[in-house]
Amino acid sequence: MERALWLNALGRLYAEKARNAWRGNDTADVRKAHDLLLESVQQTALLGGAQTQHYATLFTMGRDSKPVYSDDLLSVLTETLVNAYEDNYFRPIQKEELREVLQRNLDFYQQQGRRRAALHTEWKLADLLEGEKRLEFLRKVSNFYEELPENSETIARICALLRDKQLDEAVQLAKAGEQRYGKAAVGLHNFLADVEQPYIQVDWSSPELKTEGNAFYPGATYRALIRWKNMKSVKSTSFGSRGWMHR
Repeated sequence: MERALWLNALGRLYAEKARNAWRGNDTADVRKAHDLLLESVQQTALLGGAQTQHYATLFTMGRDSKPVYSDDLLSVLTETLVNAYEDNYFRPIQKEELREVLQRNLDFYQQQGRRRAALHTEWKLADLLEGEKRLEFLRKVSNFYEELPENSETIARICALLRDKQLDEAVQLAKAGEQRYGKAAVGLHNFLADVEQPYIQVDWSSPELKTEGNAFYPGATYRALIRWKNMKSVKSTSFGSRGWMHR
C-alpha cells in the first residue's frame, strides 16, 4: 500500500517538474511521471479496499470521495491519472492507458456491488469518447443504472449532446428524468431552465456612449447589441428625461 502511495507522489512530482521545465522538448521527466503514475494504480483490489482515512494528511478529500467511493485509495490515485491525461501542457498519460485503468476499476466496483462508484467511473470512460460513440455509450449507462438518483446526471449529459441537433428529444428526456428523480435531478432542472426560460441581454457598450459620458441625446444614433433566446419577438422602448419615447 505504502509503495503505491510513494509511486503516485513521486509521479506527481515528476509531472510538476516537467510542467515547470524551461525546455519543452525535455521528455525524461514526462516518461518518469508516466511510468510511476501507471504503476501506482496496478493493484486494483488492494487499493479499492483501502481507505484514505488512514492517510488523511496526504489528500484533499473531494465531495464524492466518501459518499461515492467510500474514501477508497483507488479513486484518489486514479484521479491523479485523469488529471494528468487532461493536462493542457503535456499528457504523461495517454487515452488508451487511462481507459484500461478505468475499465479495470469499473470491473472491480461492479464485482463488489458498488454501483455508485461504478456509475461515476462510467462517466469518466464516456469522457474518453466523442460524438455518436459517447452518446450511444451514455444511453446504455442510463438504462443500466436507472435505479440510482445520480443517474439523472447521465441523462443530463445525454441532453447536452442532443441539444444542438435534437432539442425536442433532449427536452422530453429531461422532463421525464426530472419527474423520475425529483430533487436529485438538478442538472436536468438547469438544462430545462436554460433551453426554455426567456432570456434577454442588452449591451450598450458602444463607442458613442463612451465618448459622450454614457448619456443619450435626442436626434443622435446609438447602437445596442441585443441577445435573446426562447422568445418569439423583442420590442425595445426608450424613454428620455423629458418624456420623449422611441420604440
